[in-house]
Amino acid sequence: MKVSLPYEIQKCLFSPRFVSLIDSNYLYYSDADTVFEFDVRHRSKREVLVVRNGPNALCGIAWSPDSSMALILSIAPNQIADFASENTLYLITIDGSLPPRKYTAPVNFFFIKECESAPGRDFYFVDNSTIVYKKHLESYSDPGKLITVKIGAFRY
Repeated sequence: MKVSLPYEIQKCLFSPRFVSLIDSNYLYYSDADTVFEFDVRHRSKREVLVVRNGPNALCGIAWSPDSSMALILSIAPNQIADFASENTLYLITIDGSLPPRKYTAPVNFFFIKECESAPGRDFYFVDNSTIVYKKHLESYSDPGKLITVKIGAFRY
């Protein structure tokens, strides 16, 4: 199936680290500090996350097993130089029933031309109530250690 997208969405797709299609109907992408959902069938767009105090690098999206929630890693520019510093994981509900929640942790990322992280490897869901993140490889203690966090630890 061939789908045409509005130009404003097409230009955001040049950042492949943050493009995700779910159910063949919803396209998730970012433009600077905002994550959008584009409903392909109805050709409508909505904001699902706005990260304040930017600009930030939004590094990928990891889906919960039932696709009702997603994790998004945000790295502030001042954190890029200090790989051991903490960055922010955002937890969003796809139906928008709850506002985004966040958790601060030294999640692994790397820098080539831009900040990158690997959802599914550096942060992911174990089940619908538990996530795991890999501690940054440059962390002062336990680099590369996998840390388990209950989603109840995320705060508004």
